Amino acid sequence: MDTVPQHGANCSLAPADLKMFARFLIPPELLKQARVERVSDSEAREKFGITISGDKSGVVFPYFSPLDGVRRTARLRRDHPDMEGGKARNKYVSPFGDRKHLYFPPRCADYVKDPTVTVVVVEAEKSVLALTAWAERTGRKILPIATGGCWGWRGQIGKKDGPDGERVDEKGPLSELTVCSDREVYVMLDANADTQQAVRAARSVLVRVLCSYGARVRIARVPAIPGVNGPDDLLAHGGDDAIRSVLDLAVPALESAATDAEAAIEVVRKALPHPGVDKMRQAMDAIADVPDDLHQEVLKGYLSDALRGIIPKKRVLDEVAARVQRREQERADSVQQLEYTTAGPVDGAQVAEVIAGFLRLIGVNYSFP
Repeated sequence: MDTVPQHGANCSLAPADLKMFARFLIPPELLKQARVERVSDSEAREKFGITISGDKSGVVFPYFSPLDGVRRTARLRRDHPDMEGGKARNKYVSPFGDRKHLYFPPRCADYVKDPTVTVVVVEAEKSVLALTAWAERTGRKILPIATGGCWGWRGQIGKKDGPDGERVDEKGPLSELTVCSDREVYVMLDANADTQQAVRAARSVLVRVLCSYGARVRIARVPAIPGVNGPDDLLAHGGDDAIRSVLDLAVPALESAATDAEAAIEVVRKALPHPGVDKMRQAMDAIADVPDDLHQEVLKGYLSDALRGIIPKKRVLDEVAARVQRREQERADSVQQLEYTTAGPVDGAQVAEVIAGFLRLIGVNYSFP
């Protein structure tokens, strides 16, 4: 498997690529360190195992483990993605069969190990590199990580028993997300997190998981400016001061939860008399995320009034209460997962002796070599 290259390795980017990255104030040296490279269709297939149909030429962002430097996966930004209904489809693709991973900047092992360093969660690899370069220019000590989309922080984490006893994929937060445990975390998703309810819902769930890890979460909002989507676009538009302002104006996530819930209820109101199940569920989820009991009661009243004649008030209250109970269970499960993740190394000899003792107990005489 690949490891992070030595300083100065050739990144094979075309002049047009370098010009594009320069817009986001990402220097060529950082691109070399991150081993970002341009690939042809055949190189994407042969070197990275990307086998999707269609033209695979484009720019590849390899995903390296921040601690051991091993390449875990990669994501290709295609020059010519498939088009469907006038919209690009499969613009970003990864090797088939690879598990999801978070994207870390190069040479960040010390920051990963240091809980005093603030984590900034963004969606795109370009945003990670843009913020890394920004931090170096401004002397800000941050660890940007990318999820690869608003739901990219979730993926297959193992196997579990299905309803009929069959083994099925188990999905949940990626284990790498525990880097956020017990530290300051800014969630800085793309600008549409405040305009698209589905993205806002993804942010709410992410914040909930991070809080369960003991993270002190703040919401950093990328302003809705024409031509600006992610933090990288904001840097191209407003320079270093624009990013500084967004981070300085970030609000605690628990305060933002009430705003998100009010917005979700407004979406339900605008969709009346047929709000749809998804919109109602998102509103209930958002209310359950509000930590203040009194404010939560007020919001439940707002939603009940909006849904009068559609859903009984008791049903609304019961649904929100069930979600609150699930949140508490999720927090307990997250603590247990963190204890397992951060446990010390397993004593193999001790485990072998326990297994041998069990076998002897059931009448099987066996000793491990």
